[in-house]
Amino acid sequence: MFPTTLRRLRVFVDAVEAGSFRACSDRLGISQAAVSNHIRRLEEELGTVLFVRRRGAVAGLAESGVKSYQRAKELLRETERFGGPGLGAGAARRRVSVYSSAVLDRMLARHLTKYVTHRADLEVDLIQLSFEKLVEAFHGGSVDVAFFYSSGPVEELASTFAWLEPVGICAPAGHPLVRGDAVGMEEVGRYPFVAPPEGTHFRRSVDQMLRRAGLDAYPIAIEPNHPCMADEAVINGLAISCCVKRHFDEALKRFGVREVLLKDLDLSLQVRRAVRPELARDKVVSDLSDYLAEQSRPLVPTEAGS
Repeated sequence: MFPTTLRRLRVFVDAVEAGSFRACSDRLGISQAAVSNHIRRLEEELGTVLFVRRRGAVAGLAESGVKSYQRAKELLRETERFGGPGLGAGAARRRVSVYSSAVLDRMLARHLTKYVTHRADLEVDLIQLSFEKLVEAFHGGSVDVAFFYSSGPVEELASTFAWLEPVGICAPAGHPLVRGDAVGMEEVGRYPFVAPPEGTHFRRSVDQMLRRAGLDAYPIAIEPNHPCMADEAVINGLAISCCVKRHFDEALKRFGVREVLLKDLDLSLQVRRAVRPELARDKVVSDLSDYLAEQSRPLVPTEAGS
């Protein structure tokens, strides 16, 4: 194993989970410069780049950073089990990792915060990853529980149905699709979409959902790899988009984005749950997983097609 310190590994893990060096510095009570220094030293020790940097800003984990994060998490877990030094009072707390797709993680975070507030013995990490990286992390052993969007069961992960998430078509105010009565999918398909990147699991899930609704093909204006870019494309009138309805209500309405009324048609994606096999009978993990599934599903119950 590479020579480094537990403190440096902890700073690296907290920087990933906090989402930025600034948020990490607030969490740990150290300067942002100190965080940057720890990360730089760790990169030098590993001989690799951990974070992608663009114009001086940290844009996210590099591919090698994802693998290093998984290794660091496991090392810290093992140290905690053996009462290792330098981890403070939190060393005795049980730690559980929950990974989630983008947007879905915001819903989970709301309920997860309430849950851990009343569990002094539990520390939970909530990490957002694409499905592809989530699968890699899951099989690498660094994921305890995973929630992800899908059109159905997947070969890559043994998973169970958690709930059905309503999806709508959203468009900027003034768009022809929101000026009149309900429209059919044939008319929707005449306008350019914001689409997930081609070849990704989320793109396949969205395409399958649209095919079931009668839309086999649609023009694409942009394929961003980040949900915020997709939101901006719709807000600025560049395209229409498939959007989780709860995200639409919370994040897009205030910018003038409107939901397209569809003729006798409801769109939805499944949310599926995966638990690491060796933790299937772990009460702490199962209670947490069940709570998140129960609390996060829409208020109006819907039934799965499978």
